[in-house]
Amino acid sequence: AFRAPAQALEPQLRARATVASGPAREAAHLDLALYLAHIAPGGAVAAPVAAVLAQAGDSAQTLLATARHAEDPDARRRAAERLFESTGVPAVDRAAAAVLLAAHYADYATIWRRAEDLFGAALELDPSSWEAALRLALRRADLGLVETARQDIARLAALYPNAGRLRRELASLERRRY
Repeated sequence: AFRAPAQALEPQLRARATVASGPAREAAHLDLALYLAHIAPGGAVAAPVAAVLAQAGDSAQTLLATARHAEDPDARRRAAERLFESTGVPAVDRAAAAVLLAAHYADYATIWRRAEDLFGAALELDPSSWEAALRLALRRADLGLVETARQDIARLAALYPNAGRLRRELASLERRRY
């Protein structure tokens, strides 16, 4: 049987990003950045994801990718803030930015009041943002309101049955009840 030699994807993506122009340039840089963040040996630590994204431009998709994948938490926060505060951007993108920004305030800065406000803003922008609703419910559980959180997550799991994380969190809360 004939076996073709495996070709490394990273050089191909870098070459595409180098020669691309116009809208294809942003797409090529986004592809390269996502590859570096998820697949490249060494992951984001060894690969300059933020540097690649900086070359991609300032679109909502680029800011969202930066907010998710930049190596530096402060760079992720700044990108999320820019996108969240942008006008003329789809509400779903602003909601995603609000969730990422809220997660920063909850997980890195431990400023929960700001995080809760941002999770609420995400739900106002996109009522289907189950991640924002989940994080608010988990915060209730952390405050000792386990049964309230369990009910909230059970409602979310019924609405979004394909979201495996909801089922896992619900199972975790079930164990905390007893």
